[in-house]
Amino acid sequence: MIWGAASDRIGDKRKILTLIGILSSGSLVFLSLTPFFRIPSILIILLTIILGFSISGWNGIYQAAIIEYGGDQTAAVSSGVSLTFTYLGIFLFPLFFGWSKDTFSSFSISWVIVSICLIVSTLMIHREKNTPSVKTSTFAG
Repeated sequence: MIWGAASDRIGDKRKILTLIGILSSGSLVFLSLTPFFRIPSILIILLTIILGFSISGWNGIYQAAIIEYGGDQTAAVSSGVSLTFTYLGIFLFPLFFGWSKDTFSSFSISWVIVSICLIVSTLMIHREKNTPSVKTSTFAG
């Protein structure tokens, strides 16, 4: 709900998705390094809260952005294709995560790989130059 309100206020869902990606990947990197460094418990708790907050609302913003950038004529197709690849990733990525944990014998390296994937996808979203097909200056609520 908070990410949706922020998106309505700013008007550019890419900026919100970029912020979510930065907060999520930064938190994941720091949390993945906790076995190697002595980090105060309060910092781990804070990073966990930031991670949970940042990843909890990405899908609604993402889906709204897909529909906005696709426009009225292609909203169903663009959201269908997008959801197909999203759910394919939800199905396949845990297998890849397990494989990387077994290969490198480290959860930390697996989480860093997740962070790298998140950073790459965040950069792809941030660098997209297309403008929305739908006017976004009105508030949803």
